Amino acid sequence: MGWVLLSVGLLVLSAALLSGGTVQGGPHGPSALLPRTEPLRDAPSVTHGATPLWTNLSATQGYGPSLRCCSAMAFDAMTGSMVLFGGSGPCGPCNDTWVDQNGSWQNLTAQLATSPSGRSWEALAYDPLLGGELMFGGLQSGAGPPAPLGDTWEFSHGRWKQLSPLQSPSARWATGMAFDPQLSAMVLYGGFDPSGGFHSGSWMFRNGSWSPIPTLTSPGPRWAPGLTFDAAQQELLLFGGLGADGSVLNDTWGLQDSQWVEQAPANSPPARERGDLTFDPSLNASVLFGGDVCTTACGSSVARYLSDTWMFQGGSWTNLTSLVGPGPSARCCSSMVYDPLTATLLLETGAEAGGFSSTTTWGLSLPTGGALALTSVQPMPSIVPLGSPAIFAPGVEGNLGAVEFEFLHLPLPCLPSSRAVMACAPGAVGTYAVEVEVRDASGSLATAVAYLTVVAVRGNASAPLGPAPPTSAAAIGALTGSALVVAALLVYGRSVRRRSLGDRMSRFDGPPRVPSEGSRPSSSSHSSEKR
Repeated sequence: MGWVLLSVGLLVLSAALLSGGTVQGGPHGPSALLPRTEPLRDAPSVTHGATPLWTNLSATQGYGPSLRCCSAMAFDAMTGSMVLFGGSGPCGPCNDTWVDQNGSWQNLTAQLATSPSGRSWEALAYDPLLGGELMFGGLQSGAGPPAPLGDTWEFSHGRWKQLSPLQSPSARWATGMAFDPQLSAMVLYGGFDPSGGFHSGSWMFRNGSWSPIPTLTSPGPRWAPGLTFDAAQQELLLFGGLGADGSVLNDTWGLQDSQWVEQAPANSPPARERGDLTFDPSLNASVLFGGDVCTTACGSSVARYLSDTWMFQGGSWTNLTSLVGPGPSARCCSSMVYDPLTATLLLETGAEAGGFSSTTTWGLSLPTGGALALTSVQPMPSIVPLGSPAIFAPGVEGNLGAVEFEFLHLPLPCLPSSRAVMACAPGAVGTYAVEVEVRDASGSLATAVAYLTVVAVRGNASAPLGPAPPTSAAAIGALTGSALVVAALLVYGRSVRRRSLGDRMSRFDGPPRVPSEGSRPSSSSHSSEKR
């Protein structure tokens, strides 16, 4: 069957190249949609159901990274795996690289040809334009005084590569960093270094280089804020951190059209620094957990650790602590990342009042056992300029075990995809109906339609990123034929071997130790960065 499909694809490609192809309109925009192999099924509206629950996953973990705090972790959509680097713990300023794929941690450190130096408080996030993780800065400690780092690294295809951008933010640690689909760029905010104090500059990484974002307003200088892209709000969301005057903050900001806008929620979480803020597509909301509050001037006292869980949805904060069941112990400096393959927010490691957390891994997810359903499918952003990527990261509820995704009828030159998180840069203007499918381990199937609108120009920039794909009739005909060839190969490959998805759980071992106090800045430094 696979070879038949491949032959058909080659015939179509030959015909397209010889005839120049044709373009015809469709009900949802230009027909730069891949031909359907079956009619689009009636897709139910996405749903949002029960309250999520915390689950202690530590008891079922296997081999994994040792106990630590202040490490960085991200979900790699290209490989469907978790990537963890560095931190502070028994490994010192750790420089180990761990990958968790299909529920099994693997230490890649010994087999890497090159690796970043040991550090904690680094910023790490998945960049769909790089097809891997981007890492910036951190705190290098050990012999001598702690030193801030200002290097930029890419981790992709199982390898680290140091980048050489033309300009960069100054060296710092404890920054907030997240990919912003509205800007098609990685955005970095804040941080601290002994010479420059608390920073307030906004930077973006795009096309291989860092550049300042010329914002008219700013959340102000701070370190260790929570930062994530909120797909429901369609904006970068920032909460809290430690301010330049040594006080912890509880303000909420959104980055809209390259400008920071302070939010005015009726209710807000208590002030904190070093908390975890992550968008959860299953809840279609951003989730905040933990952090710490200084009892006196920060840097000279023992912090009070937090264990509360909050949700930001519809412009308002809701305290979920009493609803999500007994959860993680009070802690800060942990890593929280959404795992789309199990529809779970994974919270890893962290520091408690007595040292490192002995209960290392917790998961926040909607109760299983109900009907499988998609809770959110809206692309990020839902309107993109020609040639710029939209990110698809659906949410799921009611799943039984691990899930598999399919994205069908994408605009050319994008191909059908089975990645849990997928980026697509359309090559023609119009509105596209992208079919999203999710299937769980029991074989249950849920479908929904995500609408993506592509416009000719960017509203706040002079041109889209990079050259737009060709859109002539001949070019689209050739692209369609090529797409069918690759799609046939994908179908054949999937028919021969479908990836097995297991529980994505990890284990951290090693004795708890009190985290180093060298990572907390002195409250005497109040200078801020003006960009």
